[in-house]
Parts: sequence; C-alpha cells; structure tokens
Amino acid sequence: MKECVHCGLTKPLTDFPIGKRCKDGHKGRCKECVKLFVKSRGYKNRSLPPEIQHRNDIARKYGLLPVEERRLLHLANHQCQVCSNKTDLTIDHNHVTGAIRGILCRKCNSALGLVKDDAELLLKLIGYLKNAPTTVNMLGLLNSMAGPGGV
Repeated sequence: MKECVHCGLTKPLTDFPIGKRCKDGHKGRCKECVKLFVKSRGYKNRSLPPEIQHRNDIARKYGLLPVEERRLLHLANHQCQVCSNKTDLTIDHNHVTGAIRGILCRKCNSALGLVKDDAELLLKLIGYLKNAPTTVNMLGLLNSMAGPGGV
C-alpha cells in the first residue's frame, strides 16, 4: 500500500506506475492522477471532477501537494484561525512574497484583502469600532454644533 502524493488516497502498489529510480520501485502519483494530469496538462479543465480540480488549483496556485494541504488544515484544527468558522475555508497567503500564512474562512480572508493586508488600517478600524458614537449621539452632536435650530 502507498499514499498518492497527488490525491492523498492510499492504494495498492499496482495502482502506481513503475519508477525505476524510486525507493519502492513505484512513482509517487497513482495511475489515475497521472492520467488526469496528462489529460488536463496542468491547466484549468472544468470537465474534471471538482475535487480533482481543487487539488490542481491548490498545487498550481500555492505549490502544495494534497498531503501538505491536509497537514495545514490539521494544524489549523480544520477551522479559520481568526473566527473559528469551520466552513468555506481557504488558504491565506502574502500577495507580495507568496508565502502561505495559514487557513482562514472566506470572510476573514476577504476582510484582509479589502484592507490590502495593512495592519495599521486594521488597527484604525478597530479603534473606530470601539469608539464610534451611536447614531443618536452623533445626531445630537451635529445638532449642538449647528447651534440653535439644529442642522
């Protein structure tokens, strides 16, 4: 038995192509994954099953093998590292360096994207949320600034 480095499934050695230079005499990708990869030539091919397409996307975008992606998810306890959401998880990465930072849900990842990963801007937003006046207080402040008669 051997685990395919592409799909992560454990299969009998007969499901792997022979690789004379490999330790166990068989290549790392199972025959099915080799066939699908050759067919798609590594490009987006929407005719592939979604789980295979997802693996191809992750490998192309982040250079991660399925085994590595599963390890990353395991290290994050299969949840967003910010809000602990367990659904709609995505890989967060630095857009400048390409380095993978961790696992986030789409909402948290989108929030980082909206502020362009600017920690200072995030701190300003936090300060605003903590100190923002309520609508009633804000209207009262505006009325008092306008003098007699209001705004």
